[in-house]
Amino acid sequence: MITPSFTAGLILLTPWLSAWAQPSVEVVRALRIGQWRTAAESLRESLEHTPDDPELLARLGLAYYQLGLYSDAEAAFRDAAGSTYYEAQGIGAHASTLRELGHFDEAAPLRQAQLLAADNDSNITTALLGATEDALAAGDPGLALSWAEQALAFRPSSPNAHAWLADAYHRAGDLESAEYHLWLSELDGYRSNRAREVRVRIALDEGAVIEALELVSDSRQGRRRNASLAVLHARVYRELGWYADAQEVFGRQFVNFGERRDYLVERGQLALAVGETTEGCAMLNRADSLYPHHPQARALIAEAGCRAPDSP
Repeated sequence: MITPSFTAGLILLTPWLSAWAQPSVEVVRALRIGQWRTAAESLRESLEHTPDDPELLARLGLAYYQLGLYSDAEAAFRDAAGSTYYEAQGIGAHASTLRELGHFDEAAPLRQAQLLAADNDSNITTALLGATEDALAAGDPGLALSWAEQALAFRPSSPNAHAWLADAYHRAGDLESAEYHLWLSELDGYRSNRAREVRVRIALDEGAVIEALELVSDSRQGRRRNASLAVLHARVYRELGWYADAQEVFGRQFVNFGERRDYLVERGQLALAVGETTEGCAMLNRADSLYPHHPQARALIAEAGCRAPDSP
């Protein structure tokens, strides 16, 4: 029987229950300043009380994506689709999550939706550069050039847009254009992490490993906060034969590697280089399992003679 006291209790209880669906001040702050692990831990605690709340799940998906936990991010985003935060902030990260998992066909409509929803030049540029990265990951530098050029058209003075265009030109084999746009990206003295990555990869392509080491060591803070730069740093150490230094990079707790493909592949190569064949093959098999559309891990598995995980 519903009594007046029961109804009054519900009225008092409803705001308390609703409070669980709102992100805490700690979560909002952690997301704003990039403390992804703190945000994820707090969101998981909140979701223990409201496990199906799409707003919290959308934020958790973003935190997982930034941590490189792509399978977990995809699960969270899938259950958050349609929520306010997902539509405003999460849809681009969801597209990027699917890209990292090699699901390019599923990522494309989400990236298009992100682009259509963009309401200013900055958001449009962000979506276009996301599409640039999608195309590069899919092995289509021509399409990447098209997207990057459109991004630059919206923000002609953006160092980041110039850096991404340089990346696309480099992967298309046009080193002269890549160097030109890198120069433009650094005119104001700012060097984006993307520009640093491109310069390091160019140096490695040319066999200039010492130059690559100087470049990747140039910004300690950038190396701390950017997993891709950290992986490149470990690769440079490995190519120099400085295996202990490479291992030390992966031991740093302030870099979020998660299950990033470049991390798994580099860890695999490093383990093989020091004779730890079992661990090396396990890393490469994991990369091949998570990212079957990327051939690098499979080629390394064949080269190292690794057995598949289910082989006798």
